[in-house]
Amino acid sequence: MNRYQFPEGFFWGAAASGPQTEGFANKPHRSIWDSWYAEQPNRFFQQIGPQKVCETYSKYKEDVALMKQTGFNSFRTSIQWSRLIDDFETGTPKRRSCPVLQQLLR
Repeated sequence: MNRYQFPEGFFWGAAASGPQTEGFANKPHRSIWDSWYAEQPNRFFQQIGPQKVCETYSKYKEDVALMKQTGFNSFRTSIQWSRLIDDFETGTPKRRSCPVLQQLLR
């Protein structure tokens, strides 16, 4: 059996996309995933869509605690513009979303 040694400072972590973690709640606009699910729910495994994802948006503190317990020291994610931008014409941010995202990224 081979034994591998990872260098000190190696980044152990997780990665997820905005649609996987943020779900559908509290968004002023639909994302492309929200629209796709609305039109073709049968294309999603067991028809589970944006309404039933892991809810990181509302449970990020618990999620971060679990990652730390697991020994992770990094996390990569993306942000859904459909959550962050309140008005696409002016680019006005949705103020209620900003604090949650800031806390998650700290």
